[in-house]
Amino acid sequence: TTSTEDRELVDLIWFPTGGGKTEAYLGLVAFTLFLQRLRTPGDVGVQVLMRYTLRLLTAQQFQRAARLMCAMEYLRQSRPELGVTPFTAGIWLGGDNTPNKRKDAITSLNELRRGDGENRFLLDRCPWCGAELLDKKNKLFGYHNEGDTIIFRCTDRACDFGGTGRALPVY
Repeated sequence: TTSTEDRELVDLIWFPTGGGKTEAYLGLVAFTLFLQRLRTPGDVGVQVLMRYTLRLLTAQQFQRAARLMCAMEYLRQSRPELGVTPFTAGIWLGGDNTPNKRKDAITSLNELRRGDGENRFLLDRCPWCGAELLDKKNKLFGYHNEGDTIIFRCTDRACDFGGTGRALPVY
């Protein structure tokens, strides 16, 4: 066909909900990150950016990506060839729905501690084991202020990301 005929052609690939689209691209993310670490162990900067147009979808996909980072981090800890820098995921939503700066996250955490605010953190359960990070009465369990940032730690000490010194690989 000629180039002008191609302009009249449209291919549509459609998959229903539950068709495995997210798992497919998260599988590619894992493959890419592992391959990069094996080829160039010192290259540990941002490797993947994901963008979504809907905030709810963004939050849901972040939770799934966090679960993937937990799995990758679990593997990395027992495989020296994957380096010493943790695999992590972070999120930025924009607006006032979540704290997007470390200072704002600390302020939000302090408000929760005083009982003044609502939970603005996207993680309310451990992405690895499902344990609650925050109970129904806003009693804090899994949110911790360390230095100038907030870390998330599973409340289940038996979890690979619970207990002192261990944190979930999310920001």
